Formats: sequence, C-alpha cells, structure tokens
Amino acid sequence: PIPNYWAVIDFLLKACLQCKATIKTNEPVVEINTTRNVEVVTTLAKYNCRKILIAVPLGILQRSKNSAGYINFPSSVVKHIKAAKKIGSGGVIKFLFEFDEAFWLNKKFLDKKNIPAPSYIFTDTKIPTWWTQYPADYPLLTGWVAGPDSHKMKNYSPRKLKKIGLEALSSVFSMPPEALNDRLKTATIINWIKEPYIFGGYSYPTLQTEMARNIISEPVGNSFYFAGEYVIKDSSSTVDAALQSGQEAAKKILRAYSGKSL
Repeated sequence: PIPNYWAVIDFLLKACLQCKATIKTNEPVVEINTTRNVEVVTTLAKYNCRKILIAVPLGILQRSKNSAGYINFPSSVVKHIKAAKKIGSGGVIKFLFEFDEAFWLNKKFLDKKNIPAPSYIFTDTKIPTWWTQYPADYPLLTGWVAGPDSHKMKNYSPRKLKKIGLEALSSVFSMPPEALNDRLKTATIINWIKEPYIFGGYSYPTLQTEMARNIISEPVGNSFYFAGEYVIKDSSSTVDAALQSGQEAAKKILRAYSGKSL
C-alpha cells in the first residue's frame, strides 16, 4: 500500500491545534539570537521564546553563509551545526507522471508481456526505479533517482527531465516516447536538491556520523533542541525516524520543565 503522508500531517496538525498551538507558515527563519531568552527572527516578524526545537532539513543546517536558506545561529549552537555537516546528505529527484489510464495494469498488456501486475519497476535506464499505485488502478507512475545520479541531473531543466522520464518508460513498455507523451495528462518533477528551504534528500551515514548524531541529540543549555530523521541512530526508515526524533525531543523539553522522567 502507498503511504498517505497527508494523513500523518493532518493528524499532527489536529493534535497541535487541540493543544492550543499557534502555527505560522510562510515565514522562513533567517536568524536566531540569544539574550535572556531566545529570539527567532523570520522574514516577517520576531518571536521570543524560552525553548526552541530546530527541525529543519539537514540541507539547511549544511548551508554556507550568504547562501539561500542559510540560518544565522548563535555561537552556542555552532558545535551542533558543525556536527550536522559531518552527516551525509543525499539528493533525490522524483518524477510524477499521470496518464490517461493505468495501461500497465491492462490485461491485454500484461498478457502480451507475460508478466504479473507490477507494483515496482526496476530498470537499467537513467531512472532506475518506478512504482505504480497497485493494487489501486490510479494511472500514476512515480520515478525515483537518488544519490550521485541525482546530483548529475540537479541542474537539468524540467523539460529535459521530463524527456528523460519518457525515454526511460519507453524502454520499459516498448512504446515510443511520443506515444507515451500523447497519453500523459500531467507531469510533475520535484528536484529536492534545488527545492528552497530543503536542499537535499535523505541523510546517510559517514565515518563521522555517529559522533555527529551524539552531539546533535544533546540539548544546548536547555534552550535548543534538534529533531529530524538525521538525528536518529540505526534507522533506515526516514519518516519513522523523523517522528521518533520529534517525540524524543518533546520528552526532553517536557522533562526540562517538570524535572521528571517521562
């Protein structure tokens, strides 16, 4: 089954609103200062708080000064930011191609190819992995390029990436790219490497990652806490790791307030 991440987001949103939380959007953080309290400076306003949970993508923590998405952190957090730069940050480009129908599930097509209904499709093309919505018959194919190959393509235009996607599927289905394009209703390509306020995909371990995670997982002066899939040790599931890190950070914050173990 295809995971429904919107359901997770909606659940978390409702839980926050039930706790009287205020949620601000479209206010990128540009600077964090510390005086008596913590001052968070966004593109629209300033906020004072006693504690702050930093859960930005790893690509943001690894940005250099004066580059897009860079956050100016106080000196007390510099050790943690340096540690974050010791963790590997991979790239991902995702292809979402919606067709007029899920012809890859058509019985005539499957009989002709002598194959079962596909869930995943692995190829030796520039886009090595695709998945369908099977067992649902929604006519969407998702392509996936990660790691070094994604960085080779990171500066390609959407038009060029779409062409590469159609050529890959042409090889898979033995159909001319033009014929596939005629059946294509919409094409969305998400280049996470170039996406503002993200700049990357998933983390991966390096020789220094274990030490870096040990540093990042520790609060700074009971004021700064970090969460994200890159914080959790021994986890290959990025969504679960992100949720787990958020729960662990929340417990640390509550423990700091109450002085009790949770």
